[in-house]
Amino acid sequence: MSAIPTVKHGGGNIMLWGCFSAKWTGRLHCIEERMDGAMYHEILGNNLLPSYGNSEEESRLVDTLEEEEDH
Repeated sequence: MSAIPTVKHGGGNIMLWGCFSAKWTGRLHCIEERMDGAMYHEILGNNLLPSYGNSEEESRLVDTLEEEEDH
């Protein structure tokens, strides 16, 4: 039996937000603090919509997100 060397570090967590579909891979965003609704909307606006690209599909996505917001 052989031992595999490991490296110890200070620990911690990392939270990432990303988006993808069958047609494209979107941006990856590192979340460094506790996420609230305002931060989530900022992440969507800065990362999801620019990754989406197609204006017709983007408008359907925005409509869907706005509908979810009402619930």
